[in-house]
Amino acid sequence: MLQKEWPEFLPKEQMDSSQFLYFLLNSLHNELLIIQHFKETPLKEDSWLSLIVHSWKYRVKSPISEIFGVQVVRLTSCSGGCSYENVSCRDIDFITTIFIPECESIALSDCLRSHCKENFLTDSKCDFCKKVGTLRTRLLFGRVPKVFVIQLGRYSLVLSMKCMLHFPLKYF
Repeated sequence: MLQKEWPEFLPKEQMDSSQFLYFLLNSLHNELLIIQHFKETPLKEDSWLSLIVHSWKYRVKSPISEIFGVQVVRLTSCSGGCSYENVSCRDIDFITTIFIPECESIALSDCLRSHCKENFLTDSKCDFCKKVGTLRTRLLFGRVPKVFVIQLGRYSLVLSMKCMLHFPLKYF
């Protein structure tokens, strides 16, 4: 049955456990999806971020998204003179991949901060002024779920990294 629903599944082959978990959560989410209709209300200037952060409730609500759903918000701004700012959010995710740098030891909280730090995209075209320049981007967690599933990116192009990851055990 699993192979019928998930054609990528290969019996007797080593599979990535995170791919299986994503398949399982996504399948359950789609089966339990609750369609909600909401009334449009005028947007206040100071409520755009709040609207984006809470929009997941109206698009993708299920018991699975309530427990595991994380929402990532991307802030992008033009540094080419027009100061255009764009806020976008992806649909709900169930697994967040955090990359571990090549080092001897690091705390999980530092990896999360690095994941959300400001980045500069050079030679990028601004959607508003159409000038090619540098765009600043930053990721925020608009919604952190009750159960936050983090996949650790512990591999370079070829080798597994040997960085010791420290995380608090008091919540486990």
